[in-house]
Amino acid sequence: MTIPFQDMVKSALPAEWLEKLLEIGESVKLKTRAWQQGSMVLSILTIGSYALSLVDSVVSGVAQGGFLDYAATGTISYTDASGVTTTTPVTPEGGPGFLDILTDGLYDTQRVEKASAGGVEAFCNTGGATYGPLAAGTVHVSNGATKIQYSTTQPITIPPSPVVGTAVSTIANYFGQIEVVTTTPHGLSTGDVVAVIGATGIPSIAGTFFARVTVINATSVALSCRSGFIRASL
Repeated sequence: MTIPFQDMVKSALPAEWLEKLLEIGESVKLKTRAWQQGSMVLSILTIGSYALSLVDSVVSGVAQGGFLDYAATGTISYTDASGVTTTTPVTPEGGPGFLDILTDGLYDTQRVEKASAGGVEAFCNTGGATYGPLAAGTVHVSNGATKIQYSTTQPITIPPSPVVGTAVSTIANYFGQIEVVTTTPHGLSTGDVVAVIGATGIPSIAGTFFARVTVINATSVALSCRSGFIRASL
């Protein structure tokens, strides 16, 4: 006979435990079925049944915590004296929980604690149309260096990105400082974020490169060589 794992770790309800206690009483010749509702003995057994059900749920969590899949996605249910059933995950979202104990002990791997990203996130919209409003949690960004992923917590709207100047005149690398010269005033301020797209000749800014700028004059800015920005998906 095959017994599903979930049936093996399922905690018994208080009513099931009370029935088991009454059966044990009958096995030792007690007239358990004659006890009236509200009697002292039956009340004590009822209290015990809730306590045993609670212990059962703890044991269920421990048992599931020993298996990777169940430590990550398993749940534990408990019914209190008012009849309300509460279901909680074996490992809460963001931890800590049995999954953390398992992965730390077996794989020497620790969870990166859930946290908010700091600083400013820059988006470059070259499509000409406005995106959004985009609901909270639908825009995800990933840090290529740390592999940490973030999601938006508020709705956002991404308008078309303005083009700086009428054209880029030159892009040059002066001993590690990249300078961009535009043919008309750029209108930028130091600290603004820009996207340099399609530049050639300087490998560090090839493709699409995000950087903060330091204004040199009305038509020249210096770019940060290490942008620190991350790509996003909608």
